[in-house]
Amino acid sequence: MSKAQQRAIHLSVENEQYLLTGELTRHTVPCLSFKKLKKILAADNASFNFSHIDKVDTAGLAWMCALLEQANKQKCQLSFIHIPEQLAKLAKLSGVDDFLPID
Repeated sequence: MSKAQQRAIHLSVENEQYLLTGELTRHTVPCLSFKKLKKILAADNASFNFSHIDKVDTAGLAWMCALLEQANKQKCQLSFIHIPEQLAKLAKLSGVDDFLPID
């Protein structure tokens, strides 16, 4: 597997949830532009499943916060499930864990 493939992020739909697979890092976040997510945020609610995320950094956390902001503007209720421990720690250290919709 090439380094580019290792640094990939994929978004798919599984069991009425948006499943993120791969790395949620500064290398992959640009692939998840809000332009591409516009249809998702047009719904009444959306659930993002992080159970297949292998690596995360602060860019991934910033993406989640920005996604939440965009969802609020669109009146879309978001939830984030199966958050990796590393991401939960980053959220707590950054002081944003209280307002992120983490299940």
